[in-house]
Amino acid sequence: MAKSENNLLADLGLNQEEAIIYQSLLDHGPMLPQHLAQKTGIKRTTLYSLFPTLIQEGIIKEVKQGKRRLFAPVSPEALFESYEAKYKDLKQNLGELASLYRMQGMKPEIQIFEGTEEIKKLYADTLNTKGEVLVYNSITKYREDILRWIVEEYVPKRIRKKIFVRAIVGADKAGQEHMPSGKEYYRETRFVPVDKFPFRIETMIYADKISFFTCEKAGPQVGIIIRSKQIAESQKSLFSLAWEGASKYKNVI
Repeated sequence: MAKSENNLLADLGLNQEEAIIYQSLLDHGPMLPQHLAQKTGIKRTTLYSLFPTLIQEGIIKEVKQGKRRLFAPVSPEALFESYEAKYKDLKQNLGELASLYRMQGMKPEIQIFEGTEEIKKLYADTLNTKGEVLVYNSITKYREDILRWIVEEYVPKRIRKKIFVRAIVGADKAGQEHMPSGKEYYRETRFVPVDKFPFRIETMIYADKISFFTCEKAGPQVGIIIRSKQIAESQKSLFSLAWEGASKYKNVI
């Protein structure tokens, strides 16, 4: 059975709002922001806040007609090519990272995770640790389905297991909303400026493991877990250094 257009767009990394905007432009052609707001039911102010990211991610493009500023969809072929390029680039980088660790003679255990459900398994692996989890992330870049799962399912389980988190997080609205410090969250967070530290890959360090996975909304969901005592200890030391440095930004929010 063929997938629906919405499912196809979700597979390409578009969230619900992004898919609605893209589909509406695809159906009706280039539009002024006010007309797009009417067609999609999305407020014009929200559209203006989304346009820069949609253009940067290669989902839509700006079209000038005289003094008018219209927005149009990229072709489905171009959308897929952008997705494919990001996927290949990430796979290559993960492969190079794995090769580097092998060359160092550490022989770590490496697992690759692909797709939303696999990323959930990667994240849930931290629930088996008895120590703390060290995190670098940028909540704004999460896909909505992953973020909802983390908030509604993962975090409550982590709290019940009393697994403590120390996190260095980009100081934007989403980070402040979803990553506050507090005993009730079993978490301490230090926020840093997103323009100076633009985390694009989520990192978690715990026990003798370190995991990386993509945070990008408009991209493939791919991650890796490396199990190596030497690598984990080195990364924990680097995190401690970053943790101390992050304290200078306590007034960033």
